[in-house]
Amino acid sequence: MRASGEVELLVLDDLGAEHRTPWANEKLFQLLHHRYNAMFPTVITSNRMALEGRDHRIVSRLHDRELVRQVIMDEAQDYRVCLSGMQAG
Repeated sequence: MRASGEVELLVLDDLGAEHRTPWANEKLFQLLHHRYNAMFPTVITSNRMALEGRDHRIVSRLHDRELVRQVIMDEAQDYRVCLSGMQAG
């Protein structure tokens, strides 16, 4: 976990797909809080539902318009669906 906090660029893919436990939520908060305070770049991918029910401390950091840039790709196709169609055919 320590290395995740110190890497130059951290990418968290599919936030919200993890198993949410109080321990996991706290570790995610600690990681994001550290990187937020250090102003380290972090890329997070998720669907729009990923923040529902999330700890308010995490949500507040992800909504800071000074440090966070949001890219919404509503029109993007799910590549997993495309791949599964190719495998079936």
